[in-house]
Amino acid sequence: MSIALLLALSAWLVISELYQAGVFRKFSGKRQPVTPADKLAETQSVASHPAIKTVTPQAQIGALLTQLINALIQRQLLPADPSLTHRQLVSHFQQQARQADSAFSRLVRQAEPLLYGHRPVDADLVGNYRREVHALLGNLRS
Repeated sequence: MSIALLLALSAWLVISELYQAGVFRKFSGKRQPVTPADKLAETQSVASHPAIKTVTPQAQIGALLTQLINALIQRQLLPADPSLTHRQLVSHFQQQARQADSAFSRLVRQAEPLLYGHRPVDADLVGNYRREVHALLGNLRS
């Protein structure tokens, strides 16, 4: 009796840990698309809204990078997979575009130290980054 109870408890513990790790999500069909059209429109409007200038420069850079990534996902140049890092997205984009060094990879390389390295960001840097993102978005639309 105690062995059966111990086995049942062990099985429950293993299954609950696997469930928390998300192993069963891919089998249950509960995965939602990462960027539905309304989320994309919301992200684009947030990054270009005048109130964006009231947040920290790092947050502005992050919003611009998110806007760019969502635009590339919408054009099916990047996969809509939330588990991919920026570097993995760059690698995927380089394979799709067959370019070793693209404007997207340069923008990611510029943004990562600012977002994650706690480097100082001034208004000029944000302005330049905004212009480069909008230029790339303009190229994608044409």
